[in-house]
Amino acid sequence: MPTLQNFDSVMKQVADEFNADCHHRLFSWDHAHKHWELFTADDRNDADLAALSLAFYLASFGMYRGSGDLFERDYKVLMPAVEFLRKESKNRWEDCLFSNTPPEELASKLKELSSKLSAQLTPKLARPGKSTEKIKASDTLLSKIMLVTLDCVPAFDQQTKKALKDILGDDYPTGNGFTGKRMHSIIQLARSNKPLIRNGQERIKLDCGRAYPLNRIFDLYLWYYGAPDGLRDQ
Repeated sequence: MPTLQNFDSVMKQVADEFNADCHHRLFSWDHAHKHWELFTADDRNDADLAALSLAFYLASFGMYRGSGDLFERDYKVLMPAVEFLRKESKNRWEDCLFSNTPPEELASKLKELSSKLSAQLTPKLARPGKSTEKIKASDTLLSKIMLVTLDCVPAFDQQTKKALKDILGDDYPTGNGFTGKRMHSIIQLARSNKPLIRNGQERIKLDCGRAYPLNRIFDLYLWYYGAPDGLRDQ
């Protein structure tokens, strides 16, 4: 598998931007993830507040814009997903990309997880009097939710997909969805670069005082690498 290109330079860019702006929108992940950990620590904790926290994170990254899945829906449509993921959190999904589970098996499990999450979200995306025929939660929305809660995949937004396509080439097929081939390639890429990603984890901890899981470091790298002003072509 290929090496994550310009990794050290990308991590330096991340650290520099974090230290320059204490209200950077990427910190929305920190706030939402911390709240999620508190929420899942006790089954008596308020699901309504967890849904609101999740919604603000999603809004920070465009999921409530006019073309987004959640446009014209309030935060309470996330409640079934929150309750579902609270149960799933007990299965220790965090950093599963870097685990010893066979890639084919893990790819299948992640695809199944995304399908179950979609089943919780999709009915709530439909508006009264509107056709539900084409309603389906996008892989971007599903992955962003899975990133900030279970921390088991990077967020499959436009920048990340561009980065994966650039790095993996034909091993990352175009299109959407949690397909087996696509997830298998991502898992192998993450595992083959685990020492590099761990170094990035240590750098962000030392330089920025933020202790992130490996999957979050992987996500940040892909997001910055695939950015319009990123380091893909340097």
